[in-house]
Amino acid sequence: MIEKLSVLCLLVMTNLINLIESNESPKLFRGHQAKVHLKTGETTLLSCKMQEGSLPAHFEWFKDDMPIQTSKRIIVDSSQRGTDLVLKSLESSDSGKYGCKVSNEFGSDSFSTDLIIEGSPRWSVKPTDIRVGPNDMVNIKCVGISYPMPKTTWKRQKDSEWVNLLDGSTPFIANSEHEIVAQKLIKERDEGKYACELSNGISPDLWTEFEMRISGKSSSMLHVVVIALRYAALSSSKFL
Repeated sequence: MIEKLSVLCLLVMTNLINLIESNESPKLFRGHQAKVHLKTGETTLLSCKMQEGSLPAHFEWFKDDMPIQTSKRIIVDSSQRGTDLVLKSLESSDSGKYGCKVSNEFGSDSFSTDLIIEGSPRWSVKPTDIRVGPNDMVNIKCVGISYPMPKTTWKRQKDSEWVNLLDGSTPFIANSEHEIVAQKLIKERDEGKYACELSNGISPDLWTEFEMRISGKSSSMLHVVVIALRYAALSSSKFL
């Protein structure tokens, strides 16, 4: 009788333990790096595994707090107790904060890690040929994306050489790291070929050339001539 009672108590305790364990909120394995440096072209895998918790569980991946969209380069492989995120042929734009969240009916858990993709610059805003009127105000942007952040160098062609654009001999000054503005009115002498270069120490650098043309030069000259003729005519009529 005592043996049967002991077995019954053991069965009850086992069922209670199983019931408690089956009602657990999820908990993820820790140990991932908070920040990971990689290079463009590489492949990486982020793993998100549930250490404990009740099933079924739902897993989600995020980049910069937005749900990740899968593609040929971005693959998600999930199972009952975990999920893997594979990023192939890494690009500079893949840099960001990646997070995994697991949830069940009893709660949720999450973690995040920063991926920093090091590589040469790529264009974000590339300057092109511009046409401005005499006395117009001008601003020009030359922006690249990469890690480390690219440095922008501005040039102007003088004779057959490229010289520093921001040496004080032109109306342009740096408005920001990647933008120049004309602090003075544009003149005909400012017409010509310009260039910007982006570099961050990882080859290849980016280089582009563009032209700035001054429109309405001939019409402005004609306007001046007409005014001069009218003035001369008025002056001569006084003596008639």
